[in-house]
Amino acid sequence: AEIRWGIQDADKHRDAISINQDGVVSVSKAGEYTITAQAGGQEAACTVLILEAGEAAPGQTKLTQLDGFAILENAETQFVFNLREGTYSVYSQAGHKAYVLNAYTQVNDAKSYDGYRFTCEEIAGNAPADTSYDTPKTPASGKTIRMTGTKEGAAGIVLEVTLEDDKGSLTLANGVVNNTGAELKLMQMYPLAAHSANGGGIFAGPDPKSN
Repeated sequence: AEIRWGIQDADKHRDAISINQDGVVSVSKAGEYTITAQAGGQEAACTVLILEAGEAAPGQTKLTQLDGFAILENAETQFVFNLREGTYSVYSQAGHKAYVLNAYTQVNDAKSYDGYRFTCEEIAGNAPADTSYDTPKTPASGKTIRMTGTKEGAAGIVLEVTLEDDKGSLTLANGVVNNTGAELKLMQMYPLAAHSANGGGIFAGPDPKSN
């Protein structure tokens, strides 16, 4: 059957992205786009995030917020947090190989992908008094960002990420903001968790199939 390709909200993105009937995509502007395909009475869709490259100075860490994503990167590493879904991935800039895919953070039984909506801010100094932990001082070089997730009737989930200039490793910390008015007992906190059933993975080597 013939495949009919398209872009969701095509008029809105007319100046940014196009696709021909061979499925070849042309993009002129960074953003989040949904590509559709119709054939035989069925339709499939895929959402992609297009990032701009080449803006960061060599080794310098920068923060970009774009269409519901927070992106922290330097010349070595790229950290991408989906503020709507509560998940994140980490890539190497060389070849864009995945170290982490669709990971989440967890406090007690609350998981960041379970109905939480996040905001992102760059921080300095210590955390405010209403959090359950002390934040390390911002590094002399690089950036620290804080993602705070909220959900009606639940305590807030916090994930902090530090990426130093000229270094490929990330420092992760998580916490909770108890805005429920009830006593909260902390039993477990995981800044990094991933399950293959949810499309997640943590890779320790160059080959995701074996590492």
